[in-house]
Amino acid sequence: MSVFSEVAAALGVPGWGVAISSGIVLLAKQVDGSMRPEAKAVIGEFLDQGRIPTEAPSVTNAVCAAFRATFGERQWSWRCTRRTLLLSMFTVYSICLLIWSKHGGEIRGRMPGLPSLPAMIASSLIGVVLFSLTLTLYVGKTRLILRGMSNLRGFYGLFAFMLLDLLLTYSINMVFYWGPNMALFGLTNLCDTTRYYHPNADCTAFDNPAGVLAGIVGISAAMTERIWSQAGSLTPGNILNYAEGCTTLLTSIWTVLIVIAMAMLRLLSPLARVRRFVRWGWDVRENAVMALGWMMAVLVFLSSIVYAIV
Repeated sequence: MSVFSEVAAALGVPGWGVAISSGIVLLAKQVDGSMRPEAKAVIGEFLDQGRIPTEAPSVTNAVCAAFRATFGERQWSWRCTRRTLLLSMFTVYSICLLIWSKHGGEIRGRMPGLPSLPAMIASSLIGVVLFSLTLTLYVGKTRLILRGMSNLRGFYGLFAFMLLDLLLTYSINMVFYWGPNMALFGLTNLCDTTRYYHPNADCTAFDNPAGVLAGIVGISAAMTERIWSQAGSLTPGNILNYAEGCTTLLTSIWTVLIVIAMAMLRLLSPLARVRRFVRWGWDVRENAVMALGWMMAVLVFLSSIVYAIV
């Protein structure tokens, strides 16, 4: 076993959860340092209130401010490209390392000829970088959706827009993957992939568009179920492909994390001790993104604990 593998085994899932959470805090610090004062004021004003408002404009304004602070004001700027590249690479390898830390020994037991983990990461780096550059399209999609949220009223409308963002991301992802695939090979690969997860699947169901759509969604669900329950039966390539698929949801997940973090900070704010601790740690009007970053880091770490237990 290599030194890196020994360190990975010692860290385990919670250890990698801490590493990923630390990355989120470092990103929040970078974003906070480059954020416009007026954007900080929008988020800080929201966090500094003592109750959740019944109307959503202050929420959507804060979400938009946090998104623009992360990815920049202009879509094709160097800042947007650089942040998208770094965030997507960070997300791809974070997912892979979390899965590997739990199932790496099992996978090596089936495939003893695999190279070391650093070698696998290095060999996949160029492909991950090229993939990450395509995610600027997804950032642009989310930017347009957030622009349409400017006059939104009510929390139900906010969550409807977030759901729309997730569904659009998934739809674009499936079109980019399955569109060329079916144009070249017809329904053969769709049938083969379905039978990989469900050996007795009836491929005649793909004779109509509704059946094709159901088959694509079914494959996504089966992949997710396999990752959670039998990830040790997959190959490193399978895991990388799944991680890249999840990473297309990067901007959607980032937006959802921001909203959840803001909601939790607001719900906790009436508790005097929590409020004093937050105010002691950060001036929420001056360092609003750092407060959000720490809350998101805690959420991600707790998620890694759940994954380790499950």
